[in-house]
Amino acid sequence: MRRHVAPVALALTILAATLLFAWKLIFTGLVVIGYDTMAYMYPYRAFAAEALRDGRIPLWNPWIYFGVPFLSNLQSAVFYPLHVLFLMLPAPFAMNASVAVHFFLAAWFAALAARGMADLDWWSAGIAGCLYGFSGFIGAQVGHLNQLNAAAWLPLACLTLHYALASHSLRWAVATGVVLAIQLLAGHAQESYMTVVAIGAYAIFRIGVTGWTLALPGRAPARDPLGTWVRAMLAERSRNGTEGTTATQQGHLGGSTEWVRRRIALRHAAWTTGLLGLSGAIAAGLSAMQTLPTTELTAASIRAAGMPLGEAVAFSLPPRELFVGLLPTFGLATPTSNEYLGWLGFMGFILALCGVTFRARHPAILFFTLLGLVSLLLALGNHTPIYSRIFALPGMNLFRVPARWLFLTTFAGSIVAGAGFSFLKSPGPDHHGAPAPRPWYRLIAASRLLIAVLVASGAATLLWPAQHVRSQETAPQLIVVWAALGTGAVVLTFISLATAPSRLGAILISVATITELWASATTLEYNNPNPPGVYTDSRPVIDALRDNLPPGRVLAVARTGYQPYDAPLIQGDHGALLGLRGVGAGLINTKYKDTLNPNLPMVFKIPVVDGYDGGVLPFRRYVDFKSLIVPPERNQPDGLLRDQLSRDLVPNLPSLSRLRQWGVTYLLRDTIDDRQIDGVYYDSDASLIVRAGMPVTIPAPVLALPSVLARADLPQGSAPASLTASLVGPDAPGPRMRDVRAIGMIVSNATSELGIATMIITARDASDAPLWTGRFTVGSGTSGTSAQTATVTPLPGTDPAKPTAYLVRIPVSVNQDTTIASFTVTREATGTLATDTQASTLHALSAIGDGQSLPASLIHGGGVQLVHRSDVKVYRLLEPPPRVRLLPRAVTRPSAAEALNYLRDAPEGGDSVVLETAPVSDPDEPAWRTRLRPWRDAVWQFLGRNAYAGYLSPAEQESIANTTPAPGITFSDDAVVIEAESAEYLRIRLDTPVQAILTVRDSFFAGWTATIDGRDAPVWRADVLFRAIPVPAGQHVVEMRFRQASAEAGFTISVVTALLAVVIMVVP
Repeated sequence: MRRHVAPVALALTILAATLLFAWKLIFTGLVVIGYDTMAYMYPYRAFAAEALRDGRIPLWNPWIYFGVPFLSNLQSAVFYPLHVLFLMLPAPFAMNASVAVHFFLAAWFAALAARGMADLDWWSAGIAGCLYGFSGFIGAQVGHLNQLNAAAWLPLACLTLHYALASHSLRWAVATGVVLAIQLLAGHAQESYMTVVAIGAYAIFRIGVTGWTLALPGRAPARDPLGTWVRAMLAERSRNGTEGTTATQQGHLGGSTEWVRRRIALRHAAWTTGLLGLSGAIAAGLSAMQTLPTTELTAASIRAAGMPLGEAVAFSLPPRELFVGLLPTFGLATPTSNEYLGWLGFMGFILALCGVTFRARHPAILFFTLLGLVSLLLALGNHTPIYSRIFALPGMNLFRVPARWLFLTTFAGSIVAGAGFSFLKSPGPDHHGAPAPRPWYRLIAASRLLIAVLVASGAATLLWPAQHVRSQETAPQLIVVWAALGTGAVVLTFISLATAPSRLGAILISVATITELWASATTLEYNNPNPPGVYTDSRPVIDALRDNLPPGRVLAVARTGYQPYDAPLIQGDHGALLGLRGVGAGLINTKYKDTLNPNLPMVFKIPVVDGYDGGVLPFRRYVDFKSLIVPPERNQPDGLLRDQLSRDLVPNLPSLSRLRQWGVTYLLRDTIDDRQIDGVYYDSDASLIVRAGMPVTIPAPVLALPSVLARADLPQGSAPASLTASLVGPDAPGPRMRDVRAIGMIVSNATSELGIATMIITARDASDAPLWTGRFTVGSGTSGTSAQTATVTPLPGTDPAKPTAYLVRIPVSVNQDTTIASFTVTREATGTLATDTQASTLHALSAIGDGQSLPASLIHGGGVQLVHRSDVKVYRLLEPPPRVRLLPRAVTRPSAAEALNYLRDAPEGGDSVVLETAPVSDPDEPAWRTRLRPWRDAVWQFLGRNAYAGYLSPAEQESIANTTPAPGITFSDDAVVIEAESAEYLRIRLDTPVQAILTVRDSFFAGWTATIDGRDAPVWRADVLFRAIPVPAGQHVVEMRFRQASAEAGFTISVVTALLAVVIMVVP
């Protein structure tokens, strides 16, 4: 019974440490927050939990990238067992619980690994566990919740494999496979890959250690089973006179036992290989329900062919940031990326130094020392020649961010540090029952430690000139803090060495280690939590798009450089606890909701054309399709579309024709450049060039109704939270703004040499008949009231050396029984310059009524209408493209590249869709693969999969070629109606007088099937990215369903593997 006291006490101690480190997440009601937590982890976890609560497995995500597979994305982690937390708790609080649980698991599993693999006592194992579980690397991965989840399982995988290899146990091998499968299901393939590398290296190391032990059993650790057995065998042979005493005393196997050594070595190598293979098979089988769909998606993703070396080495640990990454900075400095954090603290570093100096003879400590050094070199990526040499190894080209190899460095360092603590607690030989060290032993140990400290200090001195501390103001303070901590750690180490076997030194070191880790973590993301409302509260723009406006896809191109109108309310009652960092995080994450930052639309169920992943998404075809609106030099595969459309930090919009081609209904923009002057709001999001004799027509703004948030706690004097248009489109029934009293404009001359310009504005009705005409003059020095009674005022803050902007306010006299439909603005020619050089710029136009003003939109010449305004604005295209439509004809192209070229050159609004024929053999394809193609197609058909999935078969090509619809065929607006839809289902009712092509502006992916009136129909790739279905003439109901065969096969494999694992574990 007493032998269980130590592990229970250690578990309780680690639990207490977890509560200490995660106290803000557990006791304050605040929730962890950060960019990736907010924009990725929260949407994915909330989406999966909602589907599972509804009793379905989420296969398809319709809200981002025009729709993409959900389960197939490894990072969705649908089957990770500990995500049951998200079924029990609201997503923000489930993330808190997940962080705390995995802190505990990481520390506890690392302690068990230190105990089992390095033969440490429970106290030393606990120090190793805390150094890992509360390290800089683990704490920094809270923002990447899947990385934190996966990292917790590395120690347990190493431990179970160690037991499997040490005892040649099938059960422990199965346990290793189960742990690896759980880690992979956590959703981070790179950390799973690194774990496999670590345990594979350990298995190879064990084979080497076996050979070394058999050759030199006298030098094997006292508690090593194999070394003990060989020594006993030699002793027995020596007693029987079988071997010479010289060989026995030297610890060598004599020549007559060479065959025993070889047999044992080969047997151990075979067992190691077999056990490792069994573990891998169990892991692959149990995780097949996730990995098979992921493999299918990977084939269509941006990662299908891996990454070139130049892309894979992105986020290599910079040598000049070694210190700020591997040492705690307490907020006085930060590396350029949290990926570079890997500190164990000064106390942890000194303990690791002690472990290397005094315990490296132990095989496990030697292995972890080598693993830590090699993984640190790999973390440097392209800054060393090693990474490029091993880049050809399988799997290396699938991942970027070499700095994540600090994952293994941190774990290895914590185990070695635990061994160092074990030595300081009990200096002496590394085995139980060893005699107490003589007095001179401590002196020699202190001398060796001093030499190690001096060597480490010298290396740091040589590296320091190359180090970069981003904040030069705090650099001197940081140096003082580092010097104090380093000196204190060294002093405590020598005190412990001098007072051993007294526990005083060990207690002081333990307290110092935990205290330093806790203080170092205060600046990490999880120590700057926010109120849960930052995640869950809606925003005015979300309410408008989700509840008040017709459905349609959104292109969000908005900046976040503004202050939310309700900033004082975001922090709630937690202001004192949040601090400056927490308040700042709350504001910026609130603005992420305002601007529909991917992937937050998944939470609020608003379809957007963009997304955020960085893993297997987006599709390769999405990146190709994006080239229609993004310049080639900015078209990064996994970059945000918003950023790629920006130039000089100013978002640019694609043309109207491209927006319609993309199926965009709404544009989301910021209000940063807008102005409010004398109570009149001016929308300055775009400008129009007005040339002499070339009138510009602008649709009149739609009548908008103010909608104030239903909150009684708004600050006094707050403006309405939103202004949402009650009518959209130029032909919408109902009134427009009729009580127009004046027109306000912001105008400038295009060049300063033009002098004074006279401009004319005309209000027109729906039939384009003029209702009223006004004239005003702007130019250098113009101010006051012109002859046309227009008030013209130079705007303050303009540079006299540049064209001056003027605020123009001109009264309007219109009969109250008429409605203004548009405004026409032109410029009179002066006769002093060429007509084509006479131009002015119209920056904003607003209709001013009784107590309200309505800004007109100048984007694309008035081709969009402002329908919502709060901290951001929403515009709706005046002629929004339909999501589903009927087209009378199709154009075929033999490849995606040629189809894309057709779309790039085709006029917008055509009556044809681009389909792709089955890909022909690659000219460079080997002949044997070409000959096998018919057989492969036959196998696909036997398995129920269309060999031409997505492409036109030869028969279908001929059918389309022979179908020529009558000219002038058109379809009514209600010819196609979406009757019902869910994530994996779409039902459409249509009526077509001729055979036609039904196109759906949703992503194509294998697994989408279609039926027409209950009969199977093919689903083709349309316009590179979308779907198309051929439909005969008449009235029909088309149903589309997403069913993923790879997921079904994977689930079957996982169930069979689980049963096999149970049999192995149960059967003696």
